[in-house]
Amino acid sequence: MKKICTLLAAAVLVIALSMTAANAARAEEATFFESGDYEYTLTDGQACIVAYWGAETGALAIPDKLDGYPVTRIGNDAGFYFLTGVTIPFGVIAIEKGAFANCADMKAVTIPDSVNTIGEFAFEGCASLARVTIPGSVKILSSFMFSGCEQLADVVIMDGVTTIGYAAFDYCESLTALIIPHSVTVIEEEAFSCCYNLTRVTVPSSVAFIGEETFYGCDGLTLIVAEGSRAALYAEENGIPCLFTAE
Repeated sequence: MKKICTLLAAAVLVIALSMTAANAARAEEATFFESGDYEYTLTDGQACIVAYWGAETGALAIPDKLDGYPVTRIGNDAGFYFLTGVTIPFGVIAIEKGAFANCADMKAVTIPDSVNTIGEFAFEGCASLARVTIPGSVKILSSFMFSGCEQLADVVIMDGVTTIGYAAFDYCESLTALIIPHSVTVIEEEAFSCCYNLTRVTVPSSVAFIGEETFYGCDGLTLIVAEGSRAALYAEENGIPCLFTAE
């Protein structure tokens, strides 16, 4: 009798575990939802856009809500192809890895100051992107964030950003001038490499680290720096002409 009870208990346990696994699988499948041209997931009642299926070729204002849920994230490789412009709504806090990568027709993007995280490759390969303002709420400009944005000529980095990441702007061949704000302390390796037309960059004395080959290929560059600053020393070490300015 004892053996039978043990076997029955084991069978009940197996059934219970199977039902739990099945319920978990169903729950996982149910995390994807569709609303119009958007596919999204939900976490704690907040929506993350994971795909955009629209056929529009003009400018798009991403909604701040989907089915009543606030949009707080733009997911990895979300696929906003063929658009000429995108306005990201206030309330979005994260633009994830490769979210807008290779949107070759995108000329402009509006990033609100609710955003605090922009992932690697977020706008990589947006060959038509001409201008962008990065709000100070974004502390780190991730690796390859605007890599290969060949038409990017107007970049405004707002005070609040602390780090310009590895190759963040490499191959931005239309960029000619840039002012780095006083909040920045780190410029990582190759951040502006192969920006062939870059001629003038203002680097504040707040910058304590500049990586190797940060300005590789920028043969016509002059740095605007404070005398005695790390940027002034970097210019001297790398044979980059510089002009001194009082801060």
